Amino acid sequence: MAKEPKKTTDQETGANAPDPVVERKPDKEYFEIVGSRNKRFVRPDGNIIDLRFGVPKNALELYKEGKKYLGLKKGAEILFSDEPKEVIEKLIEKVRKEDVAILKKALK
Repeated sequence: MAKEPKKTTDQETGANAPDPVVERKPDKEYFEIVGSRNKRFVRPDGNIIDLRFGVPKNALELYKEGKKYLGLKKGAEILFSDEPKEVIEKLIEKVRKEDVAILKKALK
């Protein structure tokens, strides 16, 4: 019985290694509360957003809806890397001027 040839790995053959994976924080880590933390909002679907508990987990979804009580932190452009250019351009028209620079980075 003949031996099967040894299978080589990328490391052994010197093939290019994959790009390092940049670990993305949870979405809510890229947002800050703008204005008073003592606010509660009722969404059209009936869910209550209470800012006394901090930035909500669905902050990205709320931000895209145009909620003015959330602002972007530095590095948040990573959240919009998969968004179409048109969506980002519409957001730029609605957001605070502090967030515009971050969204423009996502357009590049």
